[in-house]
Amino acid sequence: MIVPVVGDFAGKKALARVAAYLRSHKDTLTAFYLSNVEIVLFQYRRRSMFSDFVENVRKLPSNDQSLLIRSTFSYYGHPTQLPGYSLCTMLQSLPVFLRNFDKGRYREYFDVILTDYIAAYKR
Repeated sequence: MIVPVVGDFAGKKALARVAAYLRSHKDTLTAFYLSNVEIVLFQYRRRSMFSDFVENVRKLPSNDQSLLIRSTFSYYGHPTQLPGYSLCTMLQSLPVFLRNFDKGRYREYFDVILTDYIAAYKR
């Protein structure tokens, strides 16, 4: 099932409702497409917004195979960026994302997209 969500991912409602829905159906998150929401969270230069987002992600019922899917723009020069494309998409294990956050590895947006990503293509 694909569930489109429009809302404040650092807020108290959007992801909490998704988590509640998944729990009520005894489901586990398989993949969460973030698009580029983390860029916005870091633009506010308030670490608390990104922290609130991470705590919301932590509430989602997940397992060791749950994935985050994110996109980033060519401006950020990701190592997997293909020539001629303006977007780059990468995966990250959700549990690894949470562990990295807990270890303080995400000080800025570049850390999020460059730490422990999974890519189909590497230059």
